[in-house]
Amino acid sequence: MRQFLAASLFVFATAFMLNSCAGLGMSVRNPRTITAVEAESSREGMYVRITGNVSSILLFEYFVFTDETGRTTVEIGMDTWDDLGLDPNTMRYPIRMEIVGIIDRGPQDRHRETVVKALRVRVL
Repeated sequence: MRQFLAASLFVFATAFMLNSCAGLGMSVRNPRTITAVEAESSREGMYVRITGNVSSILLFEYFVFTDETGRTTVEIGMDTWDDLGLDPNTMRYPIRMEIVGIIDRGPQDRHRETVVKALRVRVL
């Protein structure tokens, strides 16, 4: 009985979150297309699509992303690069990409740099 209640609660909570987020346009299936400059002022947790160039590597999984409006920082995991068959340490920059991700910021007590955490990446 407990397992049934726990499973029911999980299903209900998941359905509620999906419906809530979809109503606000916050979905990985329907991300908002924005520019690099707009990413800097976007709400944390917002799903976005940005198109431009990964211009250089900053540190490990963090990269400079630029478009015609400016720049922002993107986080692209090594597993994503592996899936693309690319090595960010040896490739030539810039690389034109479309990135679907989520806006993230650092902890409250530190400098809150905006980062777009990549969920899907496509080389153009």
